[in-house]
Amino acid sequence: MENKLKESPLELLWKKEIKEGISKVAFDDDNIVVGTKDGWIKCFGLEGELKWEYKINNKIYSVSILNDYVIVGLEEDGTYLFDISGEIKSKWRGSIYISDTYILEKRVDSEYYCYLSLFDKNGNHIWKDKIKIKHISVIDFSNKYIAIGTSGTGIDAPSWQVYLFDVDGKLKWKRNVDDEVYVIKILNNYVIALTGNFYLFDMKGNLVIDKFMAEDFSNMWNDYIATGSSWADVKFLDINKRQLKWERMIQRVDSKEELEENIGKSLKEEDKYDSNTYVIGNVIWDIAPELFNTTTSILPHILDGCVFAISYDGYVYLFDIRGNLEWKENIIMNVLGHRQNFCDTYPMFFKDKLLLNIHDRAQNISNVYFFKLKTKLKKLRKTLLL
Repeated sequence: MENKLKESPLELLWKKEIKEGISKVAFDDDNIVVGTKDGWIKCFGLEGELKWEYKINNKIYSVSILNDYVIVGLEEDGTYLFDISGEIKSKWRGSIYISDTYILEKRVDSEYYCYLSLFDKNGNHIWKDKIKIKHISVIDFSNKYIAIGTSGTGIDAPSWQVYLFDVDGKLKWKRNVDDEVYVIKILNNYVIALTGNFYLFDMKGNLVIDKFMAEDFSNMWNDYIATGSSWADVKFLDINKRQLKWERMIQRVDSKEELEENIGKSLKEEDKYDSNTYVIGNVIWDIAPELFNTTTSILPHILDGCVFAISYDGYVYLFDIRGNLEWKENIIMNVLGHRQNFCDTYPMFFKDKLLLNIHDRAQNISNVYFFKLKTKLKKLRKTLLL
């Protein structure tokens, strides 16, 4: 058993140093927008060229690109709305969310009640303060629906909810969940909520798949979704059939001897994937004495029936649609040339691109690496024709 591909499915397009350090980043088909730790907004093209920049005298809380707008949320409340060319279109007191047709504003009072108001693209009110919910943590918004997740603890928030409203502000349904919601997404006629568990609701509020432990996901491909977690596992689900198709766990050990002690038997030659990796059942064992942690958070992404899974300590794993390991690569070693134990790694996928933000804590400098994901390699394509 070995890497089945003759070349890496990752092609480094460019790298760029951000001396100010990156606090937030977002990208789409044409642009990469970076918020720096000292309050700069920088917009780059996909070839790494700087398109525009703007200094905001405030700490940047969030950055997003939606429908040819750049939305910059500030830590001390308020939001800047730029067009994609860098012109400031408006400033808002609260947080805003944009669809093709509307702008949704959230304002918070001193008792943590959140008030939502809907505007047209010109900033004219359609309705004001129709939705009032305490401790809103996350919102996703489309032309038809508003999905909301809540947070808060103690007597003030004895339970946590997921809400779905229509764009007129009418409640469609409300469901309790087990913890505060830190991700919510309207995707392919589903509402996805993450609490440390993964919830998948249909648009009528029915739970499509029983909740399970998961902390991250990137996208949905056809009727499939892949999730990751800080327990270093990847789950691949068929939503249409409402079943888990496969699961892979990634474990780290210091030596071959420690691995054999963990599995309670001697290793076999057919278990060997490469000199430092063994695949036994649904577990991928990496012999990596240079790493501090035995497990790591995993972010998966589905592209053309392949599952790219990147760990937050810089390993990339590529699985075919049946869960077979096709490629493994230490991407940080490859781009830096050495292991950096004082670096934080923040990956982000979008379609066939991977953006990797590696922050050097010692020097407080961030480097952005931009990759193309390749799935049309001859050997890989054969494994996908199921």
